[in-house]
Order: sequence, then C-alpha cells, then structure tokens
Amino acid sequence: MTDLVDQFERVLHGLQVAENPVAGVLQDGLSRGKIDSACVRIPYQLPDELYELYLWHNGTQTEETQPPRDWPFFNGFYFTPLKQAIHEYEILVKMAEFGDVGFKANWFPFLADADGNHYVYDGKSSPSSSIIKYSPDRTEQPVQFNSLCDMMRTIAQAYESGVIRYDKSDQCEDIDLDRFRDLAANLNPLIPFWPADIRDVERARDDQHDLYAAQTDDDDDDE
Repeated sequence: MTDLVDQFERVLHGLQVAENPVAGVLQDGLSRGKIDSACVRIPYQLPDELYELYLWHNGTQTEETQPPRDWPFFNGFYFTPLKQAIHEYEILVKMAEFGDVGFKANWFPFLADADGNHYVYDGKSSPSSSIIKYSPDRTEQPVQFNSLCDMMRTIAQAYESGVIRYDKSDQCEDIDLDRFRDLAANLNPLIPFWPADIRDVERARDDQHDLYAAQTDDDDDDE
C-alpha cells in the first residue's frame, strides 16, 4: 500500500467513525484501463496521484434523487466521479478560452461544490504537484497543499483529532475552522496560504471591524 492510499484509507475510516453517510456512497474504484479510456479526452497524461485516487474510489454515486452535492467529502465539496470531472474540466477550459474564468488547461477538478468552486490538481509537474482551491470569482487561486497526499493526510488528521465531525441533527459536516487552519499550518508549513494568508485576511477583517466600530462611536459622540 502506498502512502497516498494509506491516507485515503485514513480519511475513509474518519468518515466511518464520524458516521458521515458519504462513506457509504463512494463508488468502487476504476481499473487503470477504464481510467486510460476516459482520459483520452484530456490533453495531458493524468498524474499518478489522480490515477491512485480513481483506482481507490470513483467519486460518489450519482442519483437523480440524491445528487453528489448532497454528499460532501470535505469542506462542502463532493468527490467528483471521473467522467463528470472530465466533463467539468472541458467546460472550464472552454470558458477560459473566452476569458470567462481564470482556469488553466493543466488543472484537473476532482472535488466540487454547489457554487462552481473546485479543488483542482495542478498537473504541471507529474507525478506529484500542488492542490489549488479554485473559484471563478477570484483573481488569485491559492495553493493549499503541496500534493494530494498532503491534502488527504491533513483531512485524515482532522477527523482523528475531532476537528471535523458530522452533525447528525443538521446532516452536514461540522468543521472547527480555526482548529483546522492551525492543523493545516502545522502539517503544511511551506504553504503560505495557511500560516500567513488566512490569518492575515482574518486579522484585516478584525481590524476593519474595529475601525468601523470606532467610527460609529465617534459619530455617536458627535451627535
């Protein structure tokens, strides 16, 4: 078992222990031949880490009554079956050609949410490369993990330490975001997004809130 597959299994165990129902709707993995056949539509060799991902499981089951978006794999993002991921890749590349989105042809979406955002694998340096959280509404697309293995290791550790739980009453993930950011920063120290950028954004937001509060108090005093 490779380190990456071991991390996949740790995540699956975390989902099961948390009683997250997504653990029961993961589709069986594909054969290497089926992955090869599906990927003739993309213009580059699928990186080894993505092969291992789809050999492990082929995303979540797709049913009309319960679409995969109802089964978030991580942080509100569902695990996209390969065929659907390739379809979404082709759409995003086409939109990028018209300048509608800042998507790159060497990116591959493997997790998606209901708002058009994706976790994408930057395949520019096979066999291992970075994981980017892509949003069509942002000009900058931050790298969050150095590899798929690092991403899965972080998610697995979050389940094992209770940072991620499953809320049965609301039927959704419950993530302690502050603790997750600290965990991700500790496990991914070379990624600026975690130790610096996220906290800078939060600090700026807090400073802006304090400034607004101070201005409001001054206005009240003037009256």
